[in-house]
Amino acid sequence: MKRILQFLTLFSVVWTLLFSLKVANGQTWEETNGPFGGPVNCFGENNSYLFAGTSGGVFAKGIFRSADHGATWSNANTGLSSASNGKDIVAFTSSGGKMIVSTAQGIYYSVNNGDTWSVSSYGGQYYPTNFLTVDTILYCVGSSGLYVSLDYGMTWTPQNDSFEGIVAPALPEIRSIVLNDTIMYVGTYHKGIFRSFDKGLTWTTVNGGLGTALQLNSRSFNHLGISGTDIFVGTSGQGVFRLINNGTTWTQEVVGLPTGFARSPSSMLVKNDSVYISSNAGIYATVSSGTISWNLINTNPSGLVFTKLFASGSDIFAITTKGVYKSGDNTANWVPSHDEMRGLITTKIYSAGGTDLFATTLWGVGDGYFYRSSDFGNTWVMGNKIGSPYLFNNFLFIYQNDGIYRSADNGETWQWIYDFGTLSYFYSMGNTLFVRITCCESIFYSTDNGDTWTPCTLLDLGGFTSNNITILSLANDGTNIYAGTLAHGVLKSVDNGVNWTACNLAGSVPIRAMATNGTYVYAGTSNYYDDPNIQPTGIYRSADFGATWELVNSGLNNLDVGAIEFNGTDLYAGTEGGVYKSSNNGNSWTAYNEGFSPIPNPTSLAVSGNYIFTNNFTTSIGSPVFRRALSGDVPVQPSAISGLSAPCSATTQSYSVDSIAGVAYAWQFPSDWAITSGDGTHSVSVTAGTTSGLVLVTPSNGWGNGPFQFLTVNPIPSNVAQPGAISGETGPIEGASYGYSVANQAGVTFTWTFPAGWTQT
Repeated sequence: MKRILQFLTLFSVVWTLLFSLKVANGQTWEETNGPFGGPVNCFGENNSYLFAGTSGGVFAKGIFRSADHGATWSNANTGLSSASNGKDIVAFTSSGGKMIVSTAQGIYYSVNNGDTWSVSSYGGQYYPTNFLTVDTILYCVGSSGLYVSLDYGMTWTPQNDSFEGIVAPALPEIRSIVLNDTIMYVGTYHKGIFRSFDKGLTWTTVNGGLGTALQLNSRSFNHLGISGTDIFVGTSGQGVFRLINNGTTWTQEVVGLPTGFARSPSSMLVKNDSVYISSNAGIYATVSSGTISWNLINTNPSGLVFTKLFASGSDIFAITTKGVYKSGDNTANWVPSHDEMRGLITTKIYSAGGTDLFATTLWGVGDGYFYRSSDFGNTWVMGNKIGSPYLFNNFLFIYQNDGIYRSADNGETWQWIYDFGTLSYFYSMGNTLFVRITCCESIFYSTDNGDTWTPCTLLDLGGFTSNNITILSLANDGTNIYAGTLAHGVLKSVDNGVNWTACNLAGSVPIRAMATNGTYVYAGTSNYYDDPNIQPTGIYRSADFGATWELVNSGLNNLDVGAIEFNGTDLYAGTEGGVYKSSNNGNSWTAYNEGFSPIPNPTSLAVSGNYIFTNNFTTSIGSPVFRRALSGDVPVQPSAISGLSAPCSATTQSYSVDSIAGVAYAWQFPSDWAITSGDGTHSVSVTAGTTSGLVLVTPSNGWGNGPFQFLTVNPIPSNVAQPGAISGETGPIEGASYGYSVANQAGVTFTWTFPAGWTQT
């Protein structure tokens, strides 16, 4: 009877747990694996950390730090200024265990390798562009001249009174600084080169061979490098000069350097016995002694434009127009080195059919290259063109400054086909391809895959000609095309875009997003140019092909709409207050932002496969592509629980199940047991109590809880009493068999010991 009661109790517990499981509301948003990269401006190094400083003004992302030699990067901005341009990073140095950085808002230092930053006392009008560390003395230079720090970068003092030929209040505009043994050199803008023999207290010119006084007044000496006792300097337009053995006369060293870009190096690096310069013409190298003759490095991959070189250990890092790259063979072969560097801003995402997905990045923040993913964002590959490719009839189309290009091999090669003004938008319906031309704000269409183009006929609205109609968004239902405009509401075409008429949704609020499913047409309003006089009014819906409209904003906490996207009967809206979802044609909306912190500003939505994708258009942080699964399954039942079923109470025990990626595990133990570590994972450590019962583990993911697994446990008390008196023969006869026993204790085992020669049977 006791066993029956125990079973009924166990069954009751299990049954109660089975029907009390809570089901989640589906998956949350997650970052895809890119696009990563961004406009880096400078490098630095301290201990085992690499630092990369970004540029871009208000779009700059501050400092990225790598603890694995450039394999991955993370932000390190805590303490930097949040003011305008405060995360525009100019230069790094290190001294006395501190990392020092120059930003557009002053100099900062870190005593913990970039975990936090503190502002220095620097009074220069302009931020420094270069540093030099000499023993315990720090120097910084720039348009405010020379400043010196004697306390590892915490405070700075100007030292500009003793530059030959420069009289206060004039300042030397210094572009570069180096130390050759005990002699310091600085390169300036329009003043030539100075050197100091007394640690920067006094400076004399050393301009022999650099040009006449008139020529010096138009030349900039931007990059200094040291090799032995020789000094090299890269100029703007005159190539490279060398000063041998700290002499007085420079020699122009341009053998092998063609005229043009190659003679305006963007950086110089001296490594081992070689000198490297980078420019828009590529990387050139020469031996650093003897006869100087420059050779163009045949870099792989081709097409990289190198703006700065930086040596770290045996490797060379480079800033390129396609992100950070690293070379392990002295600049011949390069591999990307910007994984997890969130410095790009994704502006548009769209499905190209099948598993292909395209993402466009902001022009000027990483140069606006497009990226392609063929596995729903698990990996991204940078394209070979700047802009937004558009898939139509198995061709890719993209606009460049000199016109439209077309690709028949998925973007590997491109053919120029047509020249417009400034193109900003591709669209298609059926077998017709449309382009929006911003130079004259008109629409052209092509029915032969872009070979020829015909202008559409836009309407005249109250004296405003078609040249004043700015198209922001387009949508079609297979018969009608709808165009959202900047200041003229919604336009409609019923003849495949040849002619357009006004729908009854006019007004000055921009229509940034359009979508239709054939039954309803949706128009999302937006303060497109952040005009303080414009107030977005949310989402309009039409059930009669644009004849009449009604607002459908119930549940929307933000009315500035950047994107609208259908997925079957579900409708999604991207607003400045995050993503919203409606399953009743817009009658009501529900926030759909789980996984985001803070709430994003999505301006693009796309559905591909079992995912919806979005961006986060925020200038202060990088924005890779985000995704969220649209459907999925709860986890399967966990494997059998590993662990003791009869542990001693008050002891530490481990219980585990097999781990499955993406699954969390909730553990439950009898009332007086305590979980000490691992809660939420597949393996936990506990302190066993004295209460018997069940160990339960419930798996869960974004789609809910799966079936639990359990193990019955009966702990053994840790305070076992001494056994009672032993019963048995006290005068046994040799060779005879006897029995010995003590009183039984529940859950206790006994170990017996007998005299030598006795056998326990």
